[in-house]
Amino acid sequence: MAKRISKSVKNIADLRRHALDTLDMLVNGDIDVEDAHAASELYKDVMGTLKVEVDYYKAIGKPREIAFFDGIETEVEMIDQEQVKRLENKWKGE
Repeated sequence: MAKRISKSVKNIADLRRHALDTLDMLVNGDIDVEDAHAASELYKDVMGTLKVEVDYYKAIGKPREIAFFDGIETEVEMIDQEQVKRLENKWKGE
């Protein structure tokens, strides 16, 4: 039976620590490559959803702190609304 990591992941630091613990377990032979790969895919999914959230707040021009990044000085950076309009027009073929 594979060793389990019982830590909860509440922020980016926890996710990083969890990923490194998974790597250590793989190197030590406590989990197999398939389990490590499955964990890696989950980490990628979490990061993908965070990227979508950050991109959304940039696009609508409303800064917002994202709770998952607690403990890290970050606020979603605003992008130029004119740039958004140019991109929209480009996608529409205008």
